[in-house]
Amino acid sequence: MKFALFGSRIIDDAVIRINNSGHNDVNRIVGISPFTLNCSFTESNIINQSEIAEKNAYRKKITLWDVNKNILGQLKNSKCSYVCLDMWCAINPIWECMLEDGRVFRVTLTDTVKTGKEVIKKAIEAFAGTRIIKEQEINPLSWTDSKIESEITAFADSFTKAIGNKQPVFLDVKRAFQYDQDGEIVNDNDYRHISMLNGFVDKCSSIFLQKVKCTLIPSSDFILGGEMYKTFDGLYYSEEYYEYIDKCLRTIEKNGGFSGGEENTLLKEYEDKLQDKVDLMMLPETFKSMEASIKGKKIILIGGSKKYAERLESEYKQKVAFSIPYDSACAEGKMCSELAAVLENKDEYLCLITHLKQNDDMLEILWDNGSGFCPLNACFYSSHKPVNLENFKGRYFDVFHNSVLSLSEGTKIMACGLASSVELDVSSQKVFEVILAVWNQNSLKIGKNFRSAKMKMILNDGSKCSIGDNCSFAENCRFAFCNFGSTSVGNDCMFSNGIVVHAGDGHAIFDTSSERRINYNKIEAPSKFEIKLDDHIWVGYEAFILAGTHIGTGCILGGRSLANKKYPNNCILAGNPARVIKEDVAWTRDPFTQNILETDVLDSAYMQMTER
Repeated sequence: MKFALFGSRIIDDAVIRINNSGHNDVNRIVGISPFTLNCSFTESNIINQSEIAEKNAYRKKITLWDVNKNILGQLKNSKCSYVCLDMWCAINPIWECMLEDGRVFRVTLTDTVKTGKEVIKKAIEAFAGTRIIKEQEINPLSWTDSKIESEITAFADSFTKAIGNKQPVFLDVKRAFQYDQDGEIVNDNDYRHISMLNGFVDKCSSIFLQKVKCTLIPSSDFILGGEMYKTFDGLYYSEEYYEYIDKCLRTIEKNGGFSGGEENTLLKEYEDKLQDKVDLMMLPETFKSMEASIKGKKIILIGGSKKYAERLESEYKQKVAFSIPYDSACAEGKMCSELAAVLENKDEYLCLITHLKQNDDMLEILWDNGSGFCPLNACFYSSHKPVNLENFKGRYFDVFHNSVLSLSEGTKIMACGLASSVELDVSSQKVFEVILAVWNQNSLKIGKNFRSAKMKMILNDGSKCSIGDNCSFAENCRFAFCNFGSTSVGNDCMFSNGIVVHAGDGHAIFDTSSERRINYNKIEAPSKFEIKLDDHIWVGYEAFILAGTHIGTGCILGGRSLANKKYPNNCILAGNPARVIKEDVAWTRDPFTQNILETDVLDSAYMQMTER
């Protein structure tokens, strides 16, 4: 199997792991910016090998190709059927020279080029027969979107012509936010920088794939840096990742591409293997959190591999009664039937969930739908040290299946648990000290033009919250979401100071005569787990909004009122508990308008009569 390479050490490290591939007979062009090919010079003999002061033979060869503009020629002449590439080297800085005759010369600004810059300048001038009148170091990361598209388009055109009939294989790479250090998951705390690099490479990759038809090796957000992560500037991955790329390339070479969903099968196989590794790496921290509750109990293992169970028994002396595969556990009926056999003696067992994933109901099925195992002292899941994203802007993902997309600064996000999603599409100038504490399997989505000061949101397990566009929150608002609660806030809502939104009680209340729980029964009272505020609602100073509240469009909730039920639209609500004190009202943020017809800032949808 033979592949030519143009890209970063990521694809290089993956390909050279292919046993007996003959890759040493094929060109490996690694570390060269795709943008150095976009210049006035074509293949030539500007400089010879003896003039480049570099002891490493490979780096010397690549620099020589880059300076002499031989990169495309090397790809063209490669005796292979496939060219593997990625876009990571698009982040590399470029040295650009302007010559007196208007021609432009570019080369990747590597350490070798920095050391030999004066020698290279003289060689360029001698070859061109004119002098360099201007030179600059270019950082592509500072380019505008239009400039990036222009440069990628030019590269894509040159690349396509150079490779001819060879098939391009594209690896959509990302840099990981965590890495393996002596068997422990360690956070790379430079979150913002990693996100910025990933975002730039994603942008370049997307444009390139629109221009060039490639066989795409699917990417995953579920990646872990390898033990040499720091040594190679974050471009080193777990062995599971390299094995995955190896299998993909072998499949492509054997079948001429992917067919019948092979790529998805290989991706799932990789993710399952890495999941087993991550679960085992989290086990010491997990066992520490549950040790005091075990007290001789047997463990029901949910999602864990055979190796995980063996380690629990051999290293931690804990008996695993039986295991339930994660996919089976996500099926409500299957989970409950598996656990039904032990319910009569459930005090002898506890459940251990080795991992959680987004977009399933694992926790709710286990805790809330008759399985018999509640979270306090009977159910545990893998633990990790909290990840703190402060003033974070960009996209974050981790091996705990958390993801964050934040389009501006101003928030502090504490990812304390597993499998949660946060999306913040907010105004960068008007968000101050917003603290989000996120636990397990949460979902939070905040829309455009969100404005807030000193706000705190706590999302307990399984809770969901969405806030629409153009909502504003004054100081010291607090949202607390209890397990599996759901809260939605519509568009154009306005919250005053000190408001509390509390989606659930958080603790059990029983009727002593019937011995039944009366505040946590989704079957009999599902609305008690929901808060719904429709569009254009004004919430007054220190109001309190409880679970079970539904306020209609255009309402005003008076200061220090307590809302706890369903209210119609276009009303003024006040009191404890709140009641309708005025119907057929509308309001606007404009403090000066005396006649509602004089303003054009109030949507007609908000000027309605109260539905009776």
